[in-house]
Amino acid sequence: SYVAPPPPPSVSVPPPSKSEQTKSPISSQPKSPVSYSRTLEITKPSSSQKRGSTSPTRSSLVEEAVINDPIAAQNLLERENEVRSLMHRDRKEAIKKSLEPPPSTIKDKVAKEKFSDIVLDVLSTTKESEINSILQGMQQSEHDMLMKNIYRGLSKPVPNGPIFKWHAAVLSKGGAGCILRSISERRTS
Repeated sequence: SYVAPPPPPSVSVPPPSKSEQTKSPISSQPKSPVSYSRTLEITKPSSSQKRGSTSPTRSSLVEEAVINDPIAAQNLLERENEVRSLMHRDRKEAIKKSLEPPPSTIKDKVAKEKFSDIVLDVLSTTKESEINSILQGMQQSEHDMLMKNIYRGLSKPVPNGPIFKWHAAVLSKGGAGCILRSISERRTS
């Protein structure tokens, strides 16, 4: 089943104080944490529905996080908006863009986790019939990054049905080596 992509997130950056406005442009970044929130639409079968019914219920989950680095928050918002615009035109390019690693200057763990969530949003809203055509022509390194993000998604307490379908498809394309490379990759963060 196809689930429409969630609406873009909102990022609120507090305005700089007067003392910060008079500093040089390099040091004028706000020092306070940035609030990042987005609303996720989750589709699940209703417990009150009859056995043969196919109409799922939708519920919203507001996800909020505090990112201590305003530059990371801005990069995250830009990436998410770019991926969302690609999702409507070319789903394969949206996945490739979402798989790009976050900028190396980002050290905030919450921000890095949110970059991974962008990948999971694209995967969970992709039609099952599109998965094999998207994987066709992807490189081994992209399969490895995809599998790494799939395992991150499976570790979260959210409905993982579409993620399991991606896991099976990536495993059939990339083989068991894809799993081994994704879980044994050297961690640099």
